[in-house]
Formats: sequence, structure tokens, C-alpha cells
Amino acid sequence: MPKSLTGLSEHIADISSVRAKTKAARFKPLPDGVESIAAVVAEALAYLESHLAAGFKAHRSQQSLTRRGSELTQSIQLRLGSGNLSGVSVEVSAYAAVRSSKFKSWCSSEGTGYARDLLWSRQVGYLGGANDYIKWQLGDKLHRAAELNDLCLTLQTTALPSLDAWATKEAIATAVFRRTELDRIDWLMEAALWSGATATAERLLGEHLLANPQQVADCALELARFRSSGGATPLPSAISGAAYLAVRYGLSLPQ
Repeated sequence: MPKSLTGLSEHIADISSVRAKTKAARFKPLPDGVESIAAVVAEALAYLESHLAAGFKAHRSQQSLTRRGSELTQSIQLRLGSGNLSGVSVEVSAYAAVRSSKFKSWCSSEGTGYARDLLWSRQVGYLGGANDYIKWQLGDKLHRAAELNDLCLTLQTTALPSLDAWATKEAIATAVFRRTELDRIDWLMEAALWSGATATAERLLGEHLLANPQQVADCALELARFRSSGGATPLPSAISGAAYLAVRYGLSLPQ
């Protein structure tokens, strides 16, 4: 069965436990007939490619599957546990992400100026309203089929709905206000503005300030800075980026 971890102490204990189990076998030649970690991951990717959903293609070198659209690329990446050892432990977690080279270009020229192609990335255990960091153990041949089936089912019920909600600019414009995959306010606003949903960007910032009154003063200072100097650039903080976008796009804020 997959592991569900909720909190830093559980993560630390789990990593320590796995490393302890594999310590004795480290730095020794791989015995004949023992599957390498790479071979197990390749099997997992092939399974997911054939069972997950139409359009996903496996990339062994990146340990990922991608589905490309005209403007956005959806991906699911398998990340290996730090205590893995061939023949003993092949523990993986899964991350879903949405990227776009067109979004990156837009951010440079029309957004905050910080070029990035990533709209969001999350461990699949944190999608769909859950809050569990999930790991699957694929090293045991006897239980691998069950683990792969559970991994695939988890991706279908958590990752795919999230990816579908960010599949096109039109989908983003419609759904971005209700999404939880991304919680940084300036990045949310950039996604909304890129998709053409200016009113949504305005609403996002308004709701954010109402929910985080401690940031109102900082936002006001940044708004004043940008309004007084047309050449001012945003700081790395999320509220600075949000204020910059508000001034640039003439967004109204709650009084």
C-alpha cells in the first residue's frame, strides 16, 4: 500500500527508516538478476502511458509523462526517494505540473518581468482537496502491480482533473478563481491576465487582501511606489508583484 505522510516529522522518520534498511547493501555490485532502479521506473512509465489517459507520452530520461497542447504542456513526473537501492527499495512520488513557453514570453514582456514557463507544480497528494504526501513502493515485484494500479488511480482522480482545469487559456480564464493548485497571488493574477480574465485578476487580489489584512499596508506601499515611478520594478515578494500588476492593468481594489 502507498504511504501517506502528513508533516515534517513523518517525512524525516520515513526517510531515515528507508536509508537504514538500504545502508548495508550500498556500494556493492548489483547481483545478477536484480532489477535496476531505472528498469523499474521504465516499467512504471510504460504502465502509466498505456493506462493513464490519451495523449500522455513517457520520457524515460526525464522520468515523466507529458501531454502537449497548442499553448500548454501538462506533465507528471516520478521522483525517486533518497533511500532507494536496486533490489531493495524503489520508492517514488508523483508531481503534476503545467508549463507554457508562450506564458514565459508573456511574463517577460506583459507580466511582472520574471520569466518562467511554470504555471504550477504540486505533489499529487496535495491535489483534490487532500493534504497527504504520497509515496509508492515499486521495488517489490509481488506487490508492484497493485502499487502501479493505485498510482494510476490516484493520478486519474487527483492529477487529471487539476490538469484538465488548466488545459487551455479558455479553461484557465473560466476556472482560475476557483482553483487551489496555485496559491501565490501574483502568479494567480498573471495566469488570469494571460488568459484574458482581467476582472478575475482584480477579484483575486481583492479577495486575497480581504483574507490577509496583514498584507494591506505592504500592498499600499507598493502601489504608491509603482504609481509614483513608472520605471519601478516589483520585488520578489508575491504582494509586490500583485501590486505591480494592479497598477499596470488599472485594477480596482476594495476600499
